[in-house]
Amino acid sequence: MGDPYTPDTPRNTSRAGAFRALLRKEVLHGWRDRSVLLLVFVVPLLLAGITSLAFGRLADGGKATIGVVDHDGGTAAALLVHRILPGLRLDGTGLVDTKLYMSDAEAEKDTRGGRLAAAVVIPAHFGSGIRDGRPPALRLLTGGDTSIGAPVAESVLRGFSAQTGAIGLALRTATSGPGAHALDRRLAQSASTLKSPVTIGIEQAGPRTLTPAAYFAPSMLVLALFFCGQIAARGLVAERARGTLARIVASAVPVWWLPAARYLIALGVGMLSGGVLLGVFAAFGVSFGDPLVLAVLVLVAAAAMIGVSSLVVLLARTEQQAGSLGTTVAFLLAVVGGTFVPPSRTPPVLEHLALATPNGWAARAFADLSLAPARPWAAVGPALLVLAGIALASALVTAGLARRTVRRTGA
Repeated sequence: MGDPYTPDTPRNTSRAGAFRALLRKEVLHGWRDRSVLLLVFVVPLLLAGITSLAFGRLADGGKATIGVVDHDGGTAAALLVHRILPGLRLDGTGLVDTKLYMSDAEAEKDTRGGRLAAAVVIPAHFGSGIRDGRPPALRLLTGGDTSIGAPVAESVLRGFSAQTGAIGLALRTATSGPGAHALDRRLAQSASTLKSPVTIGIEQAGPRTLTPAAYFAPSMLVLALFFCGQIAARGLVAERARGTLARIVASAVPVWWLPAARYLIALGVGMLSGGVLLGVFAAFGVSFGDPLVLAVLVLVAAAAMIGVSSLVVLLARTEQQAGSLGTTVAFLLAVVGGTFVPPSRTPPVLEHLALATPNGWAARAFADLSLAPARPWAAVGPALLVLAGIALASALVTAGLARRTVRRTGA
């Protein structure tokens, strides 16, 4: 039986209207399915928030706290406690907080318990010792904390000790031997302005640091895009099992209409999910790069992930098989592709395997876009080409599988 919608028939004028009616039916059916709202909107948003908070905590140790026991109370001690330690920053964010203690025992107890990254004990007469050229040693207590706080505190104390030692040496030299000067306020102030002859220049290798939220929000979006395609393809399998697909085929609509309608709806839902998920995080100050390039990247990633997931599901014969197979492949891709753990934190073999998955390429592209505001197209160009190739190849295979499914139903 041929296609009844020939160019010469009056019914051909209703082809667009019939396709819109089919789209409307699929949209209403999908809207009533609560799994769409959960898997595509709610769950990715929650997972992105939880993983961003968790990895943010691991990345900066929750802003390490360093305890201070000040037995001196002088100017030099105040400089260390109130200026140097609180002034340590990375990308404008403070690295440490300071907490004052009255006794060594209290600081030692909290350090052993991991409540402090480290504790600095400033001995009595520290300031006067500097003026005399023999400052007493500072003590650094470390314990159960594994953050960067202890190494940072040690580095700061070494630098501070070197500086105070240089000041003490300058004062001893100026106040002893031939031509010695009496120690007065002017001499002490001049010595305190001495700088170390060794300086360190810090240059930023990249434009900025990728935040956990800027990585995990797009990663969870990619996972949601996979579920978009899975839900669409599962619906086709379910309609075949319930017999409704046979009635649709019997109504003489073209074979490709139903899969095409489901694919377009899945693509639209995926774009909407991307707008919601990335928009929520952007509202809290997370930057994902150039908006236009970001939209194109979401579209291409959606096409690739929906195509792959639809292909996987249409290989199944029953709805139950489709659900099990789709979920298994989804989480296998998530683990290998770095959805839950960035590839940089995994063994090298997994870091390379991530580029064998579409979600691995997508996650890499989103990260590159976030880090390259100057040349966004160049940053994501290779990944866009790979994802477009995956989208095209999977769409062709999926179209063949969907067409076979529909034709077998109508046979």
